[in-house]
Amino acid sequence: MKIKKDKTFFNKKQVVSSSINYLNAIKQLLTEEEALKVAELAAANFMTDHYKKVLKGTKPGSQERFDVFRKHYEVYPEVCTYCEIITSNENSLEVKFKRCPYAEILLDEDLFEFAVASCLSDEAFTMELLPGIDFSRESSIVDGASECIMKWSKRL
Repeated sequence: MKIKKDKTFFNKKQVVSSSINYLNAIKQLLTEEEALKVAELAAANFMTDHYKKVLKGTKPGSQERFDVFRKHYEVYPEVCTYCEIITSNENSLEVKFKRCPYAEILLDEDLFEFAVASCLSDEAFTMELLPGIDFSRESSIVDGASECIMKWSKRL
């Protein structure tokens, strides 16, 4: 994976600086397996807390909740130049990320083994907050692909 040290990289690095220090500490104190489990739980808690705020006031399992989630994602390309909405309709949302600054930062900080924790958080918050919605990841930058393609779809 190529690290692109541009404005996006440095802005994101500033936002996650406390996480970098935290990951360095658990890497030093815990076994690799324990450290990854802590990182996975922390990432899942972060994403779940974020989407609880986004979805506040909507009923779990409702069309309204899925629509609020989709609409929230639909604004990302306006502020995130490496994000593209492939499909967004009442039954599904498919998103492509052409870059993962978080993974780039972790690679730069010699913490790349924790990048997968961020990937796993998408499935974790989906399971908790979007009942009746399936999540899948077609490709992942962390796994060596050139892009991440994620899809949320209603169970039929």
